[in-house]
Amino acid sequence: MQKAFSILKSQEGATIVFALMILALLTVIGIAATKTSEIELQISRNEKYHRIAFYTAESGGQVAVNWLDDQYPEISANRGLDASGGNIDFTSAKYNNSDTISLSNSTYSADVTFMGAQGNVPGYSTEFRRYTYQIDSTGTGPASARSELTVTAGKIVYVGGY
Repeated sequence: MQKAFSILKSQEGATIVFALMILALLTVIGIAATKTSEIELQISRNEKYHRIAFYTAESGGQVAVNWLDDQYPEISANRGLDASGGNIDFTSAKYNNSDTISLSNSTYSADVTFMGAQGNVPGYSTEFRRYTYQIDSTGTGPASARSELTVTAGKIVYVGGY
């Protein structure tokens, strides 16, 4: 019986117990750091996908503005449109959805809506008119990322004279 108490009182093996406790603590810290870095990677990946979708939507808006510049005579009414919203889908009128960014499987679409015309444009004579349009562009990116952009565009046109 005395031998059992002497083993308990001795410090033999205390170092290995202390080392195992430190090892367990370092393992928990390592697992927490790994999980944190995985979450940070997912956040940065989602941000990248959102930026791709945003820039794709911005590209669709710019293509719509260029399409508007090519229209003559100017679109002065929401004509020839379906009754669902009065929008001109420029992709079906001139472009198609094959104008995609193949690098990231991104697509865009944009709707152009005539908002009205204004005579007596400041800084211009009465022979000029300002046509205002609203462009709603939607871009999609990888992993179902989606971004929407609304822009108001104006076009000043000479309408009178000789």
